[in-house]
Amino acid sequence: MVKLLPTFVFQAVFALAAAEYLNCTTNCANGVNLGGWLEQECTIDTTWVRSAVLILERRYATYITTSDIDNLANAGLNILRIPTTYASWVSFLNNIATYAITKHYMQLIIGVPSLLEEATG
Repeated sequence: MVKLLPTFVFQAVFALAAAEYLNCTTNCANGVNLGGWLEQECTIDTTWVRSAVLILERRYATYITTSDIDNLANAGLNILRIPTTYASWVSFLNNIATYAITKHYMQLIIGVPSLLEEATG
């Protein structure tokens, strides 16, 4: 019983937070999908295949910037969905996510569709 109490408390707090998060009267979602940034497939951008490392590093650093996040927030968006591959996201996603959350209090949905299978490109 003692071991179940922390789990029960966590579940109750999570349920309450989820109910508030999903309550559109207090938290209406206005979002955008930032696809094609951290998730690269040859169908999205065919120019990267031969020089992948240099192109991806430059793309990750410049494709979505804090200025873009400012513009999205100023347009009224409060949710970002960022599809990514597991290998690419550590520093670039952390930087932009931290900025979006701390400056604009945005919520993020991180999509990792190729985590369990190979990318389709």
